[in-house]
Amino acid sequence: MRPCLLPVLLLVGLLPACTSTVTVDRDDEEEECGPKPGSSGWCPPAWVCIDGQWQDTAGACPEPTCPTTAPGSGDACELVGQQCSYTVEYGCDTTGEQVFECTSSGWETAYTACQPEPTCPLEMPVIGSDCSGWDYPYFCQYAVACFDEETTVAMSCDYQTTPPQWQLDTAPQACGDCAIVGDPASCVATSGCQWLEPGCGENPVQQGCYPVGDCLVNGCAPDQVCVGFDQNPCWNSLCDACNAPIGLCFWAD
Repeated sequence: MRPCLLPVLLLVGLLPACTSTVTVDRDDEEEECGPKPGSSGWCPPAWVCIDGQWQDTAGACPEPTCPTTAPGSGDACELVGQQCSYTVEYGCDTTGEQVFECTSSGWETAYTACQPEPTCPLEMPVIGSDCSGWDYPYFCQYAVACFDEETTVAMSCDYQTTPPQWQLDTAPQACGDCAIVGDPASCVATSGCQWLEPGCGENPVQQGCYPVGDCLVNGCAPDQVCVGFDQNPCWNSLCDACNAPIGLCFWAD
C-alpha cells in the first residue's frame, strides 16, 4: 500500500521567535492601567501593565530581619532607615528598650547609660594634682573670684594620666591682677597666672600668685627689672626636687 503523504507548508520568516518581546509605550501603559503605583517596599519595583492591571515583576523582596542580638555601633546593615529594638541593661540595675537604626555607616543608636551622681571635693582642687580615690568625679563646680567678680569653673578627674589628675573642663577665668588671687587652686585656674611656693635655696620666693613667665628665660619689659628667686617646682607634682630658679619682673624705681 502506498503511504499517505501529508502536505507540509513551510512558512519561512513568518512565525515569530519564542524569545521575542513586545514593548509597550509608557503612555500606552498608563492609558491602559492608569497611573503607575508608588514603591511600598525597600526593593525597587518593576511595574508592568498586564491585562489592564499593574503588576510588580521584580519578585518578592521582604525587609531584612533584625539581628538576633543588639548590633555593635557601625556593624554592617542592609536597609537604611530600618529600626530594631532590643532590651538592654543601662547600668545602675535598670533595663530598657534600646532602638538601633540602620544608617549609611552601619547600625547606630543613641545609647542611654546610667551615670551615678558626681562626687566632688568640698574645696576646689588644684589643676594637675592627684585625684586618685575619687569615684565619679565629674562636673565639679567651683567659684573663682577676681576683685568683685566671681566666675564658676567646672573640673573633673582625668583618668588617662598616671596618676590621674584634676583637669579644668571650662575656659579659665581671666583676671588683670594675679596678686589678688589668694589661693593655689584659684590661681592655677586663672588665665595668665601661676602659683609659686618657696624653694630650698638661699633666695626663696614669697608664696603667692604671680603672672605666668620666667624673665630669666624671656626677659622683661624695658621699664622693668628681672629678679631671680628660688621656687619649689614640685609643690604640686610627684617629684623630689625642692628648688629651681625663676625670674620675676618688677617695676624699676
